[in-house]
Amino acid sequence: MSIGTVGSIKIKADKVAEFEQLFSQLTATVRAREPGNLLYQLVKIRDQTRSYKAIELYRDQAASDLHVQSVYLREALPGLNACLDGIPVVERIETVG
Repeated sequence: MSIGTVGSIKIKADKVAEFEQLFSQLTATVRAREPGNLLYQLVKIRDQTRSYKAIELYRDQAASDLHVQSVYLREALPGLNACLDGIPVVERIETVG
């Protein structure tokens, strides 16, 4: 069973491009440095220009913990958080079957 999160995120109107760039940079780092990461993807809600879902999936809890404790995540969070319009809603998920 894999575990992860789905985060529902709304971005300030003047921060959309900055947020997408910062998240893209973080995605590249996660994919390069975390062999236990199975999916790290930002998706945009098609009819809501400032709304996104961040989908993360990890092989196991150890892989998720590695991500949460990483220096590059801690360094990226202030910039990402400055783009937020409200508090994200985060759901914990796990694979089935």
